[in-house]
Amino acid sequence: MKGVAQKTHLNLMIATAILLVIFVSLLSLGWYYIISLSNEVNNLNTEKNNYQNESTTLENLNAKMNKISSQKDLIYESIPRAKDISNFIATIEIETRKYNLSMSKTSIGTTKSVTKTGSDYSQTINKQQYYEIPIQYEVYGKYEDLTTFVNSLSSLARLNSVTNLVVTADNSDPAQPTKVKAEFIITIYAKK
Repeated sequence: MKGVAQKTHLNLMIATAILLVIFVSLLSLGWYYIISLSNEVNNLNTEKNNYQNESTTLENLNAKMNKISSQKDLIYESIPRAKDISNFIATIEIETRKYNLSMSKTSIGTTKSVTKTGSDYSQTINKQQYYEIPIQYEVYGKYEDLTTFVNSLSSLARLNSVTNLVVTADNSDPAQPTKVKAEFIITIYAKK
């Protein structure tokens, strides 16, 4: 019986060892499976965060694009397609009267000669994507009124620039010692 007990004990030891190997193998496989699932979850979370960041970036870029589009529309309104000079000249005449200035001369172009009215745009400067139309002015009035007038030009709807501003004292009326004569060019722009 002693031999049977030893054989049984040996079989139990072998079975226990086999069960222990199977248990350790299953435990190792389980940990490997859990770690791989954990890595996949981490990768998916990272990918989700990247997509959320890209989404936020795209929303910010879309907002910037909308802002730029509205500014572009405002610029296109400021630079009309038509080279309608007469409306701009009329606006300037209204502005000069508003600031108690008198206009003595208006000429289209950079020469001293007055150009034809109507559709003669021979004095326009042809740029790559737009036209520059210089208009020369000569106005008289008080210096303070002139500076206010020049400042008001920046608020006009049509894009313009003031260049070659020359202010001299006008001594023709001794009763008004602050009266000045101003000669300047206002350049307006038109789209092609």
